Amino acid sequence: MPFNIPESWTHPDGTYTATLERVEEQPSQWGTSRKWHWLVAVGQELIPMSDLSSANTGPQSESYKRLTALLGRSPKSGEQIQDPTGTRVLLTIEKNDKGFPKVIAVAPYSEPQQVLDGIPR
Repeated sequence: MPFNIPESWTHPDGTYTATLERVEEQPSQWGTSRKWHWLVAVGQELIPMSDLSSANTGPQSESYKRLTALLGRSPKSGEQIQDPTGTRVLLTIEKNDKGFPKVIAVAPYSEPQQVLDGIPR
């Protein structure tokens, strides 16, 4: 029986606008992990993508960095954060050595400035 490994990301490495679809906690061999589900805007398409981080929310953790981008500010010690589902961010995505996509950075998204006729940005 042959096994087919699908090509999951055919787009160039780069930074893309994405929307957080949901976050799930799940057990892993290292404790609890978070699975982040994104809808990545590529041209006119929204491409689903997911990746994992630890459930740790300390200031050096991936979860904390992602929450910082989703909130547009650093979370404060002891703060309880409401569900950020639906928030847009900028994801920097690169293929790993096996060819699968990996989120290497998450940054806050800001709406592009509006340009008025005759007035440069």
